[in-house]
Amino acid sequence: MYIGVNFWSSAPSVSLTASYALDGGEPPTPSGAITLTAAVKGNGRFVNLSWSGAETANVKIYRNGDLIDTTTNDGSYKDNNGVSGNMYQVCESGTANCSDLVPAN
Repeated sequence: MYIGVNFWSSAPSVSLTASYALDGGEPPTPSGAITLTAAVKGNGRFVNLSWSGAETANVKIYRNGDLIDTTTNDGSYKDNNGVSGNMYQVCESGTANCSDLVPAN
């Protein structure tokens, strides 16, 4: 995780608000704004993810709590290493907006 804050002001009434973004590790808590489905395909050889509701240009894909990829927010992703029972989550890059955890079926 990386946290950085840079701020300078000579005005006495200026307040500072900091935020952070995860670059791996545990994903943020689900917000419910992103809807995700995970479907096992190809006789169990891969998992297709599809989502809606994400608004950033890129999303982060998590499998079983581990970040596996950052990809374009086009609403779909093919996990060639996915199997039935894996738990998936999609998060907007740079925000705490995430889908619920969804099992691959």
